[in-house]
Amino acid sequence: MTNKKYAFPLLIALIILSTLACNLGFQNGNITLTITLKRDNLMQIINSAQGIAGTVSDSDLLIEVEDIQFIEPDKVRLTGFYGLPNATRVSGEIELTFSIENDQPKVEITWVNIPGLDLASDFVKNINEKLSGLIRDQVAQSGENALIKAIYVQDEAVKIDVEVPVRR
Repeated sequence: MTNKKYAFPLLIALIILSTLACNLGFQNGNITLTITLKRDNLMQIINSAQGIAGTVSDSDLLIEVEDIQFIEPDKVRLTGFYGLPNATRVSGEIELTFSIENDQPKVEITWVNIPGLDLASDFVKNINEKLSGLIRDQVAQSGENALIKAIYVQDEAVKIDVEVPVRR
């Protein structure tokens, strides 16, 4: 009998602890959560986007990101090597800015310091679209009706606040 007496408070305590650990909350019939993309997650998304982004002048542009600098409130700077296959690689930097447009995440290269590449290039346009799509895919894993409330840079990570309606 005493085991049953403590079972319910223990269950409640476990639910509260797991909610705090996962950055989950419950408000107005919605679950709110924060998706955190740390350095390794971001590197994986960037590498996936470059593989999908397409070609520049019939040749794939290779990107080897060596470092990511997180710039609050909404930017990251990627430092690394860039070049065409079987060509000389050059070092350079690009800056990505995160925002929300029409309730969807938007990732955009807003600054480039790579010889021979500018913001108007097809590669930059393609990579912007692909990065935004990959971030949307990450959010979609939270639920088909997930609503993005905010996307920002904080504590050496890109964070996406998402709200998911709970069906009753």
